[in-house]
Amino acid sequence: MFWDLLGDTFSLAFLTVIFTSVIGFSQAFLICFSNISFKKYLHLLFILPLIFPLYVLGFVYVGSLEYSGAIPTFFRESLGINIITFINIKSVWGVAFVFSMALSPYIYLYLRSAFRAMDAKLFLSARSLGKVPSELVRHIILPQAMPWLFSGAVLVFLEVLCDFGGVSVFNYETFSTAIYHAWVSLFSINTAIKLSLFPALIALVLYLINQYKFKVRVGKAKIYEETILLNFSGVSKKIIMGGVILYVILSFIFPALQLLIWSLEAIDIELDKSYFLLIGETLAIGGLVALFITGISLIFLYFERHKYGAKEKSLMPITKLGYALPGSIIAISIMAFYAYAKVSYTGLFAFAALFMAYLIKFYSVPSELLRRGISGISKKVDWSSQSLGKSATYTFRKVQLPLLRPVILSSFVMVLIEVFKEMPITLILRPFGVNTLATRIYELTSEGEWERAALSAVFLLALGGVSLYISEKVVEKA
Repeated sequence: MFWDLLGDTFSLAFLTVIFTSVIGFSQAFLICFSNISFKKYLHLLFILPLIFPLYVLGFVYVGSLEYSGAIPTFFRESLGINIITFINIKSVWGVAFVFSMALSPYIYLYLRSAFRAMDAKLFLSARSLGKVPSELVRHIILPQAMPWLFSGAVLVFLEVLCDFGGVSVFNYETFSTAIYHAWVSLFSINTAIKLSLFPALIALVLYLINQYKFKVRVGKAKIYEETILLNFSGVSKKIIMGGVILYVILSFIFPALQLLIWSLEAIDIELDKSYFLLIGETLAIGGLVALFITGISLIFLYFERHKYGAKEKSLMPITKLGYALPGSIIAISIMAFYAYAKVSYTGLFAFAALFMAYLIKFYSVPSELLRRGISGISKKVDWSSQSLGKSATYTFRKVQLPLLRPVILSSFVMVLIEVFKEMPITLILRPFGVNTLATRIYELTSEGEWERAALSAVFLLALGGVSLYISEKVVEKA
């Protein structure tokens, strides 16, 4: 069983990394080094798939490409072709393809940042020496972009390793699903813990390598100078634009339209008074957790800025390790702690476990944003306040927090969206009777109720989109 899980998990992770790297590199190269048109709009289209959780994109493709789905039915009845014999969306290749549609924006954004940070003079010098674009890619672009590419690849690998909802939709067994089933189906916490050890170790090793060996170093910002290495025209330009359009259709337009069609079909059945209670529960849990985690992050930020020395600050990266761990591992670890401490998993203790799991998983999200925000406030502000006899607490509360309000709001919203989407932690640790839109999607997709699940997915995407929009507007005004 272990070796099968290892092979299946790593096959999916490596294939997804390869697919996303090829897609992301191609997109970043087109945007930064080609004469392709509409770059501003293409940039937005390339990052749009980020709005879809993996499990939402997954059930759209599974529901559309299963035997009774709309696409196979059309081919059978209209063209007499059974495409199921050619396309197995639940194979490792099919799952990796769908995952790469959702995760390739990570690689694209990393490499776009890397390419924009490169010195245009290097390319001009190389071209003056007669170097062709392929040689520039091999000898200049790839070596300089490697830390960024590695960081993006690690992020994609960890996303696949941590994913539960997406692989569940495909009935594809990985460590995350095996851990969940060991606890829920076999009621064996010992088996779940044993299965958790290896992926947890892999996640932590990759995270630490990325942090200390291939860490991306951001230098002083400079004006971006566009460099055109590839000039497309005629047939080649049409082929490139065709590939771009195909990607946009597969990664965003098709899933969005399918979700809309399914949700309209199910709205009469699914939408009732209890559904609004479900949305309310999702908002309440998300809001309270986001407030809790952002508050904890601010407390640590205060100590890091005003109290901690070099030794304590060197240990701060450890607090971000939780994001690299699968949610099912975090949840099972907390359940094991409760069992060892003989704490009853009821009432406030159940909510405490849920909040603690979210804190471990998502603490790095607001802490990183807040750390970057406060680094933009000069230390001279602290010294000026101290010279006036003000305490560190007063300086933080009256001077720094007001300056950080836009960043605090952004941090709150980012945690809110992450909690909305989180599935395994909520499924395992939720108190009795508590549900969210994510758990509702899991329950419906487990039964193949794609149309009914689509309505929950639309509301989930809408909540995240509205939260992000409000945050952006408030930040703009600030």
